[in-house]
Amino acid sequence: MSPVRQGLFQLGDRSHDDQIQSGESFPDVATMQTAPTVAAYRQSDFKTAMREFKAFDDATVYYMLGVMFEKGNGTKSDYAVAAEWYRKSSEKGSSAAQYRLVRLYERGLGVEENFDEAVKLYRISARQGYADAKLVLKRLEKN
Repeated sequence: MSPVRQGLFQLGDRSHDDQIQSGESFPDVATMQTAPTVAAYRQSDFKTAMREFKAFDDATVYYMLGVMFEKGNGTKSDYAVAAEWYRKSSEKGSSAAQYRLVRLYERGLGVEENFDEAVKLYRISARQGYADAKLVLKRLEKN
């Protein structure tokens, strides 16, 4: 059984997911240009947010598009598309996107389950200061 299936990666903490779902917290909070789009998302106007997010070339925007496709906000849930948006955001340095992408790798959602890639992305995210990634790596080191 893979370490993923044994639950070694699991935090048992949904705080990050809950914040995103309720729109209370965004990584690298939006620039003045994207602020109205973030406001649309927070007001659950997902169609407007989706349309307007796609007009920007920004790590936070790519992250939010990933969340929208992962959660099915304003669109049908599609983990493969979410993974692509998270990957684009990760390439622009978003530790939150790296963390979300690694969670998809853990579960094999939209991407092939891959322990090595998961650990690699956790390390990158942790080096950038992402607290949840640091916690997971500590748990892995104990096992």
